[in-house]
Amino acid sequence: MCLSRSEFRVRSLELKVIWIFIILFFTILSTAANAEPIKVSLLLGDTHSRTAIEAIKLVQSQESGVKSHDISFHVHPSKDIRNKDLRHLKESGLVIINIMGRQLVNTVKPEIEEAIKNGAKVYAVAASGSYNDEAKKLGILLDKKIEEYYQHGGIENLKNMVLYALKKDFDFDVSYGDVIKLPEFGIYDYRTKKVFEDFEEYKKVYSQESNPPLPPFSKGGHGGINKPWIGMVFYKNTVESGQTKHLDAVIENLESSGFNVLPVYGYPSENAVERFFFNESGKSRVNAVVGMSLKMGLNPQVAIPLLTKLNVPVIDAITLYSQSREEWEKSPVGLDIFERSWQIAGPEMAGIIQPTVIASKEKVVDKETGIEYIEERPISERIERLTERVKAWINLQEKANKDKRIAIIYYNYPPGKQNIGASYLNVLPESLWEILNRLKTEGYGIGDKGLCSYEEPSLRGVERRSNLKKDEIASPSARNDNNKEYICISREQLFNDIHN
Repeated sequence: MCLSRSEFRVRSLELKVIWIFIILFFTILSTAANAEPIKVSLLLGDTHSRTAIEAIKLVQSQESGVKSHDISFHVHPSKDIRNKDLRHLKESGLVIINIMGRQLVNTVKPEIEEAIKNGAKVYAVAASGSYNDEAKKLGILLDKKIEEYYQHGGIENLKNMVLYALKKDFDFDVSYGDVIKLPEFGIYDYRTKKVFEDFEEYKKVYSQESNPPLPPFSKGGHGGINKPWIGMVFYKNTVESGQTKHLDAVIENLESSGFNVLPVYGYPSENAVERFFFNESGKSRVNAVVGMSLKMGLNPQVAIPLLTKLNVPVIDAITLYSQSREEWEKSPVGLDIFERSWQIAGPEMAGIIQPTVIASKEKVVDKETGIEYIEERPISERIERLTERVKAWINLQEKANKDKRIAIIYYNYPPGKQNIGASYLNVLPESLWEILNRLKTEGYGIGDKGLCSYEEPSLRGVERRSNLKKDEIASPSARNDNNKEYICISREQLFNDIHN
């Protein structure tokens, strides 16, 4: 069969088109096979770094619908990030970054700018109060659902956060779950990892026989659920991130010393204190408080009246913000100035005392992924020290005032008996006199002589020796009314004794 010239041309054209499609098909297939995986960088902060790695493992599992060769993940902890290789970050197509305080954003700003320039989607989390015009100008995006996943934390939420972003921006054929929400305020049971919203419910579970029996408190003779209660206030993200080793270690140590423990979280921390540490009558249900939060954002105008009403000692328990244990122990200054301001100075303004380091930040490499994360690790001997301080305060609460010993340290600079007091302090005689009178009223022992009444004559005859030097005692000028013995102690005698 012979083809006409026109038919031959048509048939030739058809063959050419077919060959072009075949070549294009295999070219696209080859390109897809050799395409670079989408790079995803998570900068969620040190506390969430371990949780992020576990979430990545779930995303890369077969169940999620994302094959590992489609996507390359990296988690960037904040600690020492500037000393790390950040090529993955600037080459990423998707970045989710914690912008609280702007410190992390500013540290990696060049890489973020490069990623955005190359078309990356960069989302902010922990954005409340930090997402401003500067972040918008930089090109950082805000997505309410991504923020919600992050705020409620946990492995499942972070997994779904990543899957949601991949579907939204890269059209991945994946499904994601709803946000799993923890209560905004809660009581944490370290044995079961459950969170309770009601004290009576927690107390019921806490006292059940399924819990290991707790030893009796050595000093007070308490037993069971009636032993002293120690309140603990910590950050919600401690539970959300699963970084509870240091929290659990403190609880266990307090329990082994005979205390019941009431660990609570909520923001602001003052609201958690008000919600859980007072009973229905408005009285404190705790004997002391360990403050693992009550730091950043603490408002003294709110905290001081609240803690005054609570009327129990509040001890400052510190988790190092950026240092490992070795770095902290070798440091000539301990905490840096920035950390001292919010870990120590701020709490002290609200009456929170005895700052005690209990945990450090340690670098750990995940064996499965090879990715580094930061673990908040308890320091056992420091936790022992914290517990001893709690014990001492409980012992003081149980001891009669007359049996307590108090040291009063008064202003005296430059050193010398002639320099007691200050132009802006009424140290002598009024302040110390008022303090001693109040102590006497409260039942404290102030010596065998007691205090004279306000107008009572101070000198009653018998010569005595004060803390004058021997040559001063021998001097006739020194043998005056200042060296008389007092039947009671007056304001004048208090003044003379200290100056002599």
